[in-house]
Amino acid sequence: MDFILRPWKESDAKTLARHLNNKKIWDNCRDGLPFPYTETDADTFIKYASEQVEQNEYCIEANHEAIGNIGFVRGTDVERFNAEVGYWISEIQNLIHRTKGPDSSRTGTSL
Repeated sequence: MDFILRPWKESDAKTLARHLNNKKIWDNCRDGLPFPYTETDADTFIKYASEQVEQNEYCIEANHEAIGNIGFVRGTDVERFNAEVGYWISEIQNLIHRTKGPDSSRTGTSL
């Protein structure tokens, strides 16, 4: 599966909400992330990401679908040469399954 990093688009809102509305992902993200995560939340985030002067939020795309985000926050003052990087990615086992179909060689079963 190929991954692409790109800017967020308004059309990503539906898939962003579907993939990020996941308690396991939410449990490992910063406290500001709402849960449940709705399409309205996705629209708000995409608007925020699109209006940044210096882009620091990127969509992770696979199979022509937004499946995650990677972003960074630059440090300031004495930490100006540093950045905090964070990401989340959908539970991609289901994505791989949808893309390639079941792998019978791993399970030993025929389809």
